[in-house]
Amino acid sequence: MPAPDIIADIAPYRVDDRVRTAILGLSGDATARETAWRQMIDLLCQPSLAAADADMLVDAVMRVHASIPVDGRREAARVAAFGAPPPALVVLLANDRPVVAADLLATVRLGKEAWGEVLPQLSPVARGILRARRDLDPDVAVALASFGPVDFVLPGSTVAEAGDAGLTRIADLVARIEAFRQTRQPPTPPVTVEPLAEFRFETDAAGVVRWVDAADRAALIGVGLTEPAEGAGPGVDAGAMAAIRRRSAFRDCRLTVASDTPAGGDWRISAAPVFDDATGRLAGYRGVARRPTPHQRAEAMAAPSLAPDSLRQLVHELRTPLNAIGGFAELIERQLMGPVAAPYRAIAGEIGGNASRLMGAIDDLDAAARIDGRSLDLVAESVALDRIVGDALARYRPFVAERGALLIESIDAPVSVEADPRAVERMVGRLLGAVLPIAEAGEALHLALAMQDGWARLTLDRPAAFDADHGDDDSALLLGFDFSIRLVGGLAHAMGGRLAVEGPRLTLSLPAAATRSAEDGRG
Repeated sequence: MPAPDIIADIAPYRVDDRVRTAILGLSGDATARETAWRQMIDLLCQPSLAAADADMLVDAVMRVHASIPVDGRREAARVAAFGAPPPALVVLLANDRPVVAADLLATVRLGKEAWGEVLPQLSPVARGILRARRDLDPDVAVALASFGPVDFVLPGSTVAEAGDAGLTRIADLVARIEAFRQTRQPPTPPVTVEPLAEFRFETDAAGVVRWVDAADRAALIGVGLTEPAEGAGPGVDAGAMAAIRRRSAFRDCRLTVASDTPAGGDWRISAAPVFDDATGRLAGYRGVARRPTPHQRAEAMAAPSLAPDSLRQLVHELRTPLNAIGGFAELIERQLMGPVAAPYRAIAGEIGGNASRLMGAIDDLDAAARIDGRSLDLVAESVALDRIVGDALARYRPFVAERGALLIESIDAPVSVEADPRAVERMVGRLLGAVLPIAEAGEALHLALAMQDGWARLTLDRPAAFDADHGDDDSALLLGFDFSIRLVGGLAHAMGGRLAVEGPRLTLSLPAAATRSAEDGRG
């Protein structure tokens, strides 16, 4: 096991406490080692990590890499794809199995210099995955194309030596050319392959396609119906994922096959579960896939995407009139300009409440734009996370009770983090506001806040409806359920933490205040 060697290597050095904690975790069992390895990946994807600590972590990650299960490596690749991984980590994960490399290379963003360092070290398979991207910098695309003569070469037969005595006579050469002309077959015209219109399929108990009746099996076998369609990879929509988790049938759910073959493109799939007659266990799914009908293909006109600066300008222009509306509504409700009839005061109060909700949504848009533009202004100070969580729970307990669900709380105190207080309040509020109100009747959710290994961790059970397609049900969230969850993840990453969906739980992790203070003392 490589863990003792790694721990011995760091002993003489002063390293970041987070780095030391992660490396010391390698000395545990297989589960602890995998958790520590993923923590090291998280740290490597944070741009604030010192160069010396990053080099030490890269060395440790490489030593332990082979002992981590493929599923753990895939999860790490997904985390790295949305962070700021160093080139050495990109090379390591990109040269792993194709399923690991695809999760990383479909999304990861690097600078030109970093790509220049990474491309020569990638395998032909990894560079082939990267060629499917259409968002690469033109200079990077040119550099990638230059590897074509190496990646696309086919092994051929050995060329005869030039000094072969049998080919020296002109008569022999003429005879060979004539024989070639007589025996040469006319070129075969290219075959036009029509796109598939329908196919039947079967999956295993894990939702992975194992049989299809279509000719293009290579593009379909191995597609997982429990994986969301992200980036350039295949996947399904939330409706199919939720149905498979419930072991129920589904109809007309979306499937995307990322392939240039006749099987590639969008599908609508319907399937029913199949159970083993002897044991009653789920054996898999059997179903059919068809191309979308014209009305299913119709999509709402996409609004032009806004650059972060343009979005922030729009947010600024929205705030001014909204503040005026809220201010006048308050004047009327509180009768500061004279007596007002009760019905009008009630209407003014409703207008003021709606204005406050809209202002919160606008602030969320502003925060998302600043995260995307890497211009989020954060002021670090000691924040009582247990108090913020308690205040947020006081607001959302009525929603849980109204839906007939049970919330089981376990909050340690004190739990403090070194972070921006307004950002922490927004992050906790949006997380609980997105998850708790969708709890179903009779459902019990566990919420815990505690310190663990220098991290403040807020864990919350995922409601059964978490993976469902919420549509318009999440009316309490003006910007939608998915936006709120992504905003929480972005804010956590900006403050050195992360939001992880691990099995049946959501885990929000932030560096503890003591850890941050120790780092400042060393600096």
